[in-house]
Amino acid sequence: GTELAPMSGTTSLTVAVQYALGHAQGDTAQALMFKIVARSFIDRGADLGFLSCFPGEAEWCYPPLTYLSPTGRRERHAIGGTLFEIVEVEPRFSS
Repeated sequence: GTELAPMSGTTSLTVAVQYALGHAQGDTAQALMFKIVARSFIDRGADLGFLSCFPGEAEWCYPPLTYLSPTGRRERHAIGGTLFEIVEVEPRFSS
């Protein structure tokens, strides 16, 4: 789908899992996570790490109207009792 607002992501799986687990509850909790794959430097978001208050934080920002195109690749992993559906997507920017 297309995000109407700026969108951020992280290169840290630990950070992504912490955010997802913050909303998951119960014994059969499930979470959806996007794995953003940029095929070239043009498709990468802006690196905001230098603006972070937290040392070593790796955050990327994508502009409004970024379309996340599914590649068809999916993975399932259980982490901390939560089943994660990981969908690989490629960012596409509006022109």
